[in-house]
Amino acid sequence: MPETIRMGVHMRGYRLRCYPNSAQRALLPRMFGAARWVWNQCLRARSQAYADPELTAMFGRGLSVSAIDFGRVMTRLKREPETAWLDEIDAGMLQQALRDQDKAFANFFAGRTKYPRYKRRGQHQGIRFSIDHRHAGKVKAWNDGRLVLPQLGEMQVVWSRRPATMPKVVTLCIDAAGRYYLSLAVQEEIESLPTAGASLGVDVGVTHLAVLSDGTRISNGKKLQRRLRHLKRLARAMSRKAKGSGRRRRAQHRLARLHAKIADARRDALHQSTSSIIRRAQLIAIEDLNVNGMMANRHLSRALADASISELHRQLAYKAKWHGRALVQLDPWEPTSQVCSACGYQHRKLQLKDRVWACPACGTQHDRDVNAARNILAGGLRLIAGTGVGRGAPDLMRVEGGRPSRPRRQPVDRGHPAKREPGKSGIRAARGGAART
Repeated sequence: MPETIRMGVHMRGYRLRCYPNSAQRALLPRMFGAARWVWNQCLRARSQAYADPELTAMFGRGLSVSAIDFGRVMTRLKREPETAWLDEIDAGMLQQALRDQDKAFANFFAGRTKYPRYKRRGQHQGIRFSIDHRHAGKVKAWNDGRLVLPQLGEMQVVWSRRPATMPKVVTLCIDAAGRYYLSLAVQEEIESLPTAGASLGVDVGVTHLAVLSDGTRISNGKKLQRRLRHLKRLARAMSRKAKGSGRRRRAQHRLARLHAKIADARRDALHQSTSSIIRRAQLIAIEDLNVNGMMANRHLSRALADASISELHRQLAYKAKWHGRALVQLDPWEPTSQVCSACGYQHRKLQLKDRVWACPACGTQHDRDVNAARNILAGGLRLIAGTGVGRGAPDLMRVEGGRPSRPRRQPVDRGHPAKREPGKSGIRAARGGAART
């Protein structure tokens, strides 16, 4: 009897290559510049109003300026001769830039990001368009397989995968290599994968991108390391050019194209690896590593950035949620590499250079990475049993709480901050008992 396919509604993002025509390429720099000018002017007004010395002396802080407040100011600016050029740019795109700054400040006050910064011409450029679903012409064009943007008109898009529904917001950006992209997100029904009978533990690293509990090794392509000599040569060539010259711009473009090629190859390899893991296992257990702390080690930072461990975790998380897999993150302080997966003996004197070791208690020969992956899987199964969640959980599962099996101490070697500080992680292994939610 065939298995029933489950459907779930999720937010899916699309990043599509587009090719503006000559008229659109002539208009886009003006639109990028207008959005950048509005962003910077609004950010300056916010900062100055909030730091006003007279208001701060009276009330402790100055005024809070929102996108709506500066939108009224921008309406007056369009009537002045010096800034009348703003009236030639799509108003919806400029309003969207102000709304994006509101979100940036909301993320800043929530502690998720740093204070918003001013935008410069040489940085990544992007503008956002609001698509009105009540506009009959745009809806008809979308139904006919075309995308029409305000003021730009119809865009030539490479539809590698076409969204099922019409987006409400479309982002058009140009990267440092001069390539144009469209980014959009829509709510879609995504089919869950058939139930898999296997469970896997995943141990991430640098030598191998991931080692699975069944012994499978996913190689680390080291995309940056392979082209490091070429990158250095192009960077030296650019540094010899005079700033502001045409030769420097061309050298900078060659360097940016190589960086884009490396990033594309890395992104493709990560998607293939994570999709393979998601298809093979119903339960996936990983270790919650402090990647920011690991990046502080200058001896490992380049290799860690080349491996993109955070992106690997992010892709596993949303793909598990899409396809009905259960994802468990273990406490980072669990000694997964030092515990024998056969008998449970903990090797206290195991060093980082010891890649293969024999258990003194049972004599089992262990590969360090495979043994760690098996211990991660065992910890994930204990967490599942402790919370009473069965196989086939449709959503991403985060198991919180639990009693630690041993006192958590700060590691002596501060040169390799690979684990989070005690108490900073929301995930706790339930080695000593059932987890509490």
